[in-house]
Formats: sequence, structure tokens, C-alpha cells
Amino acid sequence: MMKKCCLINYVLIMLLFLISIVSCTAQEKEIPITSNSKKAIEKFKEGRDLSENTEYEMARRTLDEALSLDPEFALAYLYRSLYGSNYNDQMNHLENAMKYISKVSESEKDLIIMYKAMYDSNEAVMWEKLDKLLELYPSNKRINSIAGDLNRFWNKDEDALMYYNLVVGMDNKFVPAIEGMGYVFMNMEQYDNAADWFKKLMEIRPDLASPYNSYANALIQQEQFDEAIVYYKKAMEKDEFFYYPIRRIANIYVNQKNYNEARKYFRQYVEVATQFNSKYLAFLNIANTYLYEDDKENALKAFDEYIQLAVQNNMPYYEIWGNIYQGYIITCCGDPKEGLKYYEKVLTMIDESDLNEEQKHEHRINVSMMKSNAYIESEDFQNSEKELENCKILVANLESTFLNDMIDVISSYQDIKQNNYEAALSKLNNVKSKHVLITYYSALAYDLKGDKEQAKNYYSKLINNKESNLNIALRYKEIEEKLAE
Repeated sequence: MMKKCCLINYVLIMLLFLISIVSCTAQEKEIPITSNSKKAIEKFKEGRDLSENTEYEMARRTLDEALSLDPEFALAYLYRSLYGSNYNDQMNHLENAMKYISKVSESEKDLIIMYKAMYDSNEAVMWEKLDKLLELYPSNKRINSIAGDLNRFWNKDEDALMYYNLVVGMDNKFVPAIEGMGYVFMNMEQYDNAADWFKKLMEIRPDLASPYNSYANALIQQEQFDEAIVYYKKAMEKDEFFYYPIRRIANIYVNQKNYNEARKYFRQYVEVATQFNSKYLAFLNIANTYLYEDDKENALKAFDEYIQLAVQNNMPYYEIWGNIYQGYIITCCGDPKEGLKYYEKVLTMIDESDLNEEQKHEHRINVSMMKSNAYIESEDFQNSEKELENCKILVANLESTFLNDMIDVISSYQDIKQNNYEAALSKLNNVKSKHVLITYYSALAYDLKGDKEQAKNYYSKLINNKESNLNIALRYKEIEEKLAE
């Protein structure tokens, strides 16, 4: 009998041991979700699934339901910040995620801190937390998909493809990874490959709007404009809240230089958009259409509307950006001294705003870069050099590749204006980030040093860009004239 009892106890101990192993393995596959409400967790998962299927409006509403059930639900606040309808909305929810971070597991903390670092342009912390999560959850499709996204956003295309492929191997119907794969190929200018992945997603999820929209985006790059419009309209038919194709159709008319028609669609976009982010983007694009036509005054008026919308809705972040844009347009259109007046006004606005210190710091970096550019345009190189040094001080603690690259891009323009073309090209060739100014300054450097063939290659890239872009719009007439020479 004693032997039998010992055997039973041994079996029970072994079972408990095995259960603990299974429990640990399960934790390594999924990040814990901490909440005091089971119903809130259910709503969170539902909202997460909706967001992964790019059904953002419904995702926001469902995550709000989760938060109403548990007002201290840190992970729900994080996800809600990722799909915020405007900057205020995003930051308020992110602040709440940080507020309740002490109540969650270590993995949830790492995820929240990772995204906070991303918002703060602190790349070192962002990558550190991502690496830690990947080590803990190597077979988690969501973490690997996030890794794909972050590598894609930072133009690490091969790494992004590796992570997305891992996810597709785990779940060949996971929308974020399949769509992400398509956009990596878009980034690599492999538009046929991109279209194939978007078509694959249409076959897997014909009920969703996003795959049709993404496929149309690939068609635009191949100048199949009429077919793209067909797919944009299909996307809108799939989801009453999916209005983004209106802006994309407007962009087609920009490509066709039918700016009046483009403005009609951008205006429609302002009217139907449920997110302020979308409205501000529409006004930016309206300004671009006027700049393509070399109409500075109406471009500035479009930003007057942008600023008015921000003031009416107590959104100082956007009010500041609207004034920065106006200063930049004035600077690039030949009046850098007036542009500098805008930037000084903006610095006062930043100091007097109710933005938090991180947000104020972000804007001060932007203004410092703009001031550097204005001094360079004025050929006041003593002050431009001082302002570039100020930029470096402002970004020093962030360890941001993108911001450091942008300082080098602006510095390359200073080299160009001082006839140091080789120095400018050397800096531009070492920049890892992607930005249209890199292409423009490369074209300018080659042009001024007398290499007209190389210059035309870069000017052609700018003129063939299929996206409405402020920096191209400001220089569009100049680029056309250069290519016509």
C-alpha cells in the first residue's frame, strides 16, 4: 500500500511538473493580457482582431468598450493609442498606458515601453525592447509581425521580409504580415511582387476592404490608373467606414496633373473623414496641388484652413505644424527671412502650449531643422552651422537614425550652397533613411558639378514619384525645366 501511495504521489508530482512546463510554454507563445475584467479581455481581443484586419473604426469602438469595462487596462490603452484618430487621441491613450504600467506583466511593460520609445524617436530603446520580446516569444506571430513592421518603417527591407515570412509560416492567413510583405516589395520598387501579395490577400479575405485598397496602390505605381480606381471603389463598397481610397483617387488626378479634380476629391475627403489625422492630411495635399501649379498664395490659404481646424478643436500639435509648413513654403519660395519669423513665432507657441515636454521637444527639433534650412537658403552659413549644432544637441539623447540622417541631409544642402558638391554627395550616399530630399539634393549636387546625366536620373525619379509630396511640389517647375534642358 505504501508503495502504491508513493507511486501515486510520484505521478501527481510529475503531472504537476508537466502542467507547469505546458504553462510556461504557453506564456512564451502569447504575451499575457492583464485586466481585472474577463469581459474587458474578450473585448480587447475582439478589438485587436479588428485592428489587424484594418477595420480601424470598429477597432476603436471595441477597444473603447474594453476600457469602459476596465478603466485601468494598460494594454487596451496601448492598442487604442496605435489606432487613435488624431495626435491628441494617440498621446492621451499612450499616457494612460504608461500610467497603469505598474499593474501589468513584464512583457506587457516591454511592449508599452517599446511603442513609447517609437513615439519619442528613441530607437535604441525601441529595438532593445523588441529584441527582448522576440527572445521571449520567438513563435508569437504578433511579435514577429511587429518586428516586420518596425523593420519596414526603418527601411530594413530584407529583415522585414524575414520576419513576415516567419509569420506567414505560422499563420498563412494573418492579414498584417501578408499585407506588410506587399508593402516591403512596394518599398523595394518590386511592384509585380507587391501586387501578387495583395491579390493573395484578396483571395484569402475577400470580405475586407484593405486588400483592394493596397492592390490599387500597387497599380498606381505601374500607372494603371483606371484599374486602380475600380479597386479603390471596391474597397469602399466593402466597408462603410473605409474612406481612405477617396484620397488615393485624388492622388491619381495629381499624377494626371488634373489638380482641380484632385482638389474636389481632397475636399470630399475632409468632409467624410471621421479622423482628424485624415482631415489634416487632406489640407496638406490640397496645398500640394497649388504648389504643383506654382501658386504659393493658395497653398498658404490651405494651411490657414489646417490651422483653423486645429484651433477650433484645441489641437496645438497640429496648429504648430501648420505654422511650420507655412514657414517652410515661404522659405522655399524665396523669402527665408520671413520664414524665420514664422519659426520664431512657433517656438513661442511651443513654450506656451499645454503639450508635454516630450512633445515640445519633438517640435523644437523640427523647428531647429527648419531654421537651419532657412539660414542656408539665406546663405547665412555661420548661423546655419550654429543651428545644425543645436539640432545635434537636441537629438543626442534619442539615438535616432532618422533624425541624425536628416541633420546630415540638411548639412549636405549647406555643402551644395558652398560649392562643396563631393562632400554633399558623400554625406547623402551614407544616409540610410529614405526621404525625397535625398533624391533632390543628389540631383542638385550632380547638376551643379556638371554631371548632367546623373542629375537627370535623379530629377526623373522625382518627376516620376507617384505620391503627392510637399517637397516635390515646391520644386516641381524647377525639376520640369531641368529635365527639359
